[in-house]
Amino acid sequence: MKLNARKSAYSFFITFAVIGAFCGAPGAPFVPAAAFAQMESGTTGKDPLALFDQANRAMRGGDYENAAGLLITICKSHPDSQIAPQATYYLGRVLLKLGRDAEALEVWDSYASKNQFIGNKAELFRLYQQFNIIDKKLADFKAKVEKSPGNYNARMEYIDFLIYVNRPDEAVAQYKELMAKNNGDYYLNKNIADLYVRFQRYSDAITYYEKLVERDPLNEIFLEGLGNCHYQLGNKKKAGECWNRMIENTMEWSKYNFLAGVYQSHNMFREAIDVYLKCQKMSQSPSLYFVELAELYEISGDFESLLKLYFAVAANSPSSVAVIESRLAETIKRNNEAPAPLCALVTEKLASV
Repeated sequence: MKLNARKSAYSFFITFAVIGAFCGAPGAPFVPAAAFAQMESGTTGKDPLALFDQANRAMRGGDYENAAGLLITICKSHPDSQIAPQATYYLGRVLLKLGRDAEALEVWDSYASKNQFIGNKAELFRLYQQFNIIDKKLADFKAKVEKSPGNYNARMEYIDFLIYVNRPDEAVAQYKELMAKNNGDYYLNKNIADLYVRFQRYSDAITYYEKLVERDPLNEIFLEGLGNCHYQLGNKKKAGECWNRMIENTMEWSKYNFLAGVYQSHNMFREAIDVYLKCQKMSQSPSLYFVELAELYEISGDFESLLKLYFAVAANSPSSVAVIESRLAETIKRNNEAPAPLCALVTEKLASV
């Protein structure tokens, strides 16, 4: 039990070290580059977790040379320990801090070859680019796939690298190979569609989103992707038709909220308002998502509809009056054009009571 507690503590410390050591600790001194030909003396027999603790403290203090020595000790003396992949990643980061880019590349690449690199692969790929070994690594990834055609991880690594070097069609071909070798893993079509979107090839992406929607017609993620492609191609009507299918014959109010969010992300506020109004009508509750709807009315400058909404909510739920008063006050503070129409509308409303 003690070991598990320590692992949990170190997991937290890893995150803390990234923030403190690599996001720029104020006033932290920078140690000049030094050779790391040997491991830190007197530490080879220590517990790797204790060494990692020391290394983290050194990184936080800006003592990158000492941190490198401790991390090297972990990697060389405890290569099979649970902490070794983390130590390797941070060793690479420390070496980069010390201007030892070639050593960082060697360290990270050695663990990547064993599928144990835990960092952002783009960091490693940038080093490949920096040292002009893109073609060599492409050949290495390809050879690894050819040697083990059924190795899912090897092919995914190859795909990631193909995407990084802007070869989307080759990446798609590899995805198709994966689908063929993994019992037609149908949802890899989502990876292909997203890849084409990344390269702004929306017409190509539509083909794969349509396959997904055919299999799962009401899946909001697939419908959002398909509609977005049509939107990007300038066909807002078609986009809306795709998106509105999310709420066909459903009483799941969360789907209405999701759909309204999709419209808002595309600056289609009127359409988002209509979604919330439909949701309230279906639920027979003016209080449902009234905060979200009120914000849209305010963005649109539709203060008359905003006030009508608030009166309806207050009538339906008297306990919400204080909340509505507060929201109205905030609306007036935020909008110079709001006081006059709101006051006139309130007066008109009160006069009719």
